[in-house]
Amino acid sequence: MKITILALHLGYGGVEKFITNIANMFAADNEVEIISTYKILENPAFDLNHNIKITYLIENLKPNQKEFYESIKKVNIIEFFKQTFIALKILYLKKSKMKEAIKRSDSEVIISTRPMHNKLLSKYGKSSAIKIATEHNYNENNNKYIKKVIHSCKNIDYLVIASKKLCNIYSAKMNKSSCKVINIPLSLDKIPEKTSKLENRQITYIGRLSKEKGILDLIEIFKKIYEKDKTIILNIIGEGKEKEEVTKKIKQYELENNVILHGYKNKNEIENILLNTSIGINTSHTESFGLAILETMSYGIPCVAFSSAEGLQEIIENGKNGYLIENRDFEIMADKILELINNKEKILEFSKNAKIKSCEYNFESIKKEWLLLLK
Repeated sequence: MKITILALHLGYGGVEKFITNIANMFAADNEVEIISTYKILENPAFDLNHNIKITYLIENLKPNQKEFYESIKKVNIIEFFKQTFIALKILYLKKSKMKEAIKRSDSEVIISTRPMHNKLLSKYGKSSAIKIATEHNYNENNNKYIKKVIHSCKNIDYLVIASKKLCNIYSAKMNKSSCKVINIPLSLDKIPEKTSKLENRQITYIGRLSKEKGILDLIEIFKKIYEKDKTIILNIIGEGKEKEEVTKKIKQYELENNVILHGYKNKNEIENILLNTSIGINTSHTESFGLAILETMSYGIPCVAFSSAEGLQEIIENGKNGYLIENRDFEIMADKILELINNKEKILEFSKNAKIKSCEYNFESIKKEWLLLLK
């Protein structure tokens, strides 16, 4: 079977990790192609099976939001017009090239990973192809976004959603649609053989440095932890728009010796950090699933997050393998982390349960669900 997956890019991110995983799942017995709008890295951020074909639609241009906003900030009129022209060109090429790629595709199955691609696939995909949309944003209370996703699936056969709760929401709203809504969770590449010994007083965050991830809240929470225990280290793995603000806040609170900004790290480097970690932390306002937390738990590391990150409620079992903090209460989150890291018996119990939970999302189990859908 020939399978095509539509991607915006193959850089770092949860959607990109998902694309990599399902492409690898299909590669053993099928002809798999990824059509990516941008080539933002020389090689994909995550390991892909060598049999997978990658087609980049725009190789010499990359999104220029940063340069565009810099031109406004510096009141540089010439640069502003230059970046505006580039942005409009990218916008045009992004849509037109993907549209043509979909129209040319002779794949039996085409999988889309973003609403804008759903819409193009719905409109231009061959009627003979099975069209599958996937949704990765948790927007339970955002009716405008939900309507946008539903509208984008007008001629789509299946909508696959990682979160059970979100799947139920879309199922109820699309019960009269010909598009069938299905829940298939995300998967881990593998369950690591190694487990953290939980001997180091380190907590670790993995994710974008962005507002929706509550990254500045993370620094506020760690400040409260630091005030009560100056031996604890915070690892921050990732990059993002808020990096400058994060750095400022770390300096403002004089946390430079206790907060390590690692930037992007490869799989082996992340594993080394996690093997020295005792608690994983997530401060997102919302999460559709939380693959980074699941990966952290696979090393037997209990995790703490806010209950507002709804997708994590399916992974973190409050009081069993971690804690879910209500009302985004910084003080309670800080206290729970300190309580757990100082209670050897409890943290070991949580560790065992975290490892067990992560095994539910092993690669082969989720692969079976996808192959069943394809059949």
